[in-house]
Amino acid sequence: MERVLHIPGGTLSRNNGIATFLMNIYRNLDKKKFQFDFIVFTEEQGEYEKEITELGGHIYHVVRPGLNLMKNMYQTYIAMKQHSYHIMHRHTAEAHSWTDFYIAKKAGIIHRIAHSHGTHTFKPILHKVFYWLFIKNITERLACGNAAGKWLYGDNAEFMVIKNGIETPKFKFSDKIRKERRNELTVTEDTLVLGSAGRLANPKNPFMTVRVFAALVEKYPDSRLIMLGEGDLLAQVKKLIGELDIEEKVLLPGVTSEVGSWLCAMDVGIYPSEFEGFPFSVLEAEVNGLPTIISDRISKEVDVLGTLVSMPLEKSPDMWADEILKLYRMNRQLPRDACSQAVLEAGYDIKNTAKDLEQFYERLLQ
Repeated sequence: MERVLHIPGGTLSRNNGIATFLMNIYRNLDKKKFQFDFIVFTEEQGEYEKEITELGGHIYHVVRPGLNLMKNMYQTYIAMKQHSYHIMHRHTAEAHSWTDFYIAKKAGIIHRIAHSHGTHTFKPILHKVFYWLFIKNITERLACGNAAGKWLYGDNAEFMVIKNGIETPKFKFSDKIRKERRNELTVTEDTLVLGSAGRLANPKNPFMTVRVFAALVEKYPDSRLIMLGEGDLLAQVKKLIGELDIEEKVLLPGVTSEVGSWLCAMDVGIYPSEFEGFPFSVLEAEVNGLPTIISDRISKEVDVLGTLVSMPLEKSPDMWADEILKLYRMNRQLPRDACSQAVLEAGYDIKNTAKDLEQFYERLLQ
């Protein structure tokens, strides 16, 4: 059995899409062949940590590089020397993660995998300055899609795409669940329920979601907004909701393991992200058959079924609201329960992803 050391770059919690992706793979992994260990840049205990320990994995908490880079590098090196790791798998979209690959090389880890999950960086200068060190110290290149791969490795670079598989049965549409959830919300079938799932953080652009919804209420007063998730911007999002005087129409359930049932209750999904490679939340909406509008900053590869509506982020909230109303009126009578099978057949079930990753690791170790 081989231990693989993962660095997800965030907490091991449901609020971190990469952590959820890794946990879904971990649960479906042949643990006679591979075990997962994790390095996380925080002392915070994530929701998945108890399960990881029960499955046989180890977790190393190190200080964030932004707080103390030298201490981070030292603690990371010590963690990497705990076992005779042959594979380190770093999930990133930015070259200033180069230190993890450099340390892994110093620690004697032969295979140092970069796995691109994005198409942008908030620190472009650092990305450019450290890019040569990043490229110099990685040995294998993975990406969640072609756009993410080209972003991190270059247009002509070779890399392998590992599809962002999800547990498709969890997100399948159910009319029964829809009615139950909407009854809990005390809304009628004529209420337009707009929704999203994801971190309330800058890349997800939650302020745009709130402003679009405020414009929608002006056009269709019987509307509600559900924003699943938490994040650094939660307090500011609540403040904006108050300023726009729409508190009674907005629900913030926080992080939940019942995303699928909430999706069933929605009529339209909205994801006005500033940038994303291949967002799991949008794929989950597709599995559910939820009509969804996304920003033009999200990779078109996520439109697995060809049903998403892409909208320029520069367009006004009022124009976004008009498109949402079109989606709502066009799709009200369309069946949603066949979409999960279509996504599964397209190869985006987590069992397929876990098998692809297993085979990739096996080839490295031959």
